[in-house]
Amino acid sequence: MIQAFWFLVQIAALIGGAIWLLSHPGQTVINWFDYTLTIQNGILFFALATLFLMLIGIYHIFYKLTRLPKTISHYRERSRHKKGLLAITHTLSALAAGNGKTALKQAEKTRHLLPKGHGLPLLLEAQSAYLYGKKGLAQNKFEQLLDHKDTN
Repeated sequence: MIQAFWFLVQIAALIGGAIWLLSHPGQTVINWFDYTLTIQNGILFFALATLFLMLIGIYHIFYKLTRLPKTISHYRERSRHKKGLLAITHTLSALAAGNGKTALKQAEKTRHLLPKGHGLPLLLEAQSAYLYGKKGLAQNKFEQLLDHKDTN
């Protein structure tokens, strides 16, 4: 609400300044070295406003370009997280259906997609390996799960 009010005040000041400037006809004279430049006040105001808007545009382009690597990294991280959650869903579905081979494949995919700090991929791999009949792998994953920070 305050931001909207502040924006309206700024627009009103800009319009008021433009009306005042246009209602007072005159010229601006600029002397620079051996050159003399005479400009109507309205044209000078328009030129300065255009220059200001162009500078703001250039700044925004530069800002977006400098943030591009971080934006791409954030997008890739979000995409990887979504794929990891989908792999969890597929693993749980395969476990519920009793398909150990698919569950183990999806659990390994989950481990690669999600950050290393999660214990859920270990649990899913252990359960999938147990269902698939790989008792040694399941034992190994359950032991890793006992040492994991999420289970302490």
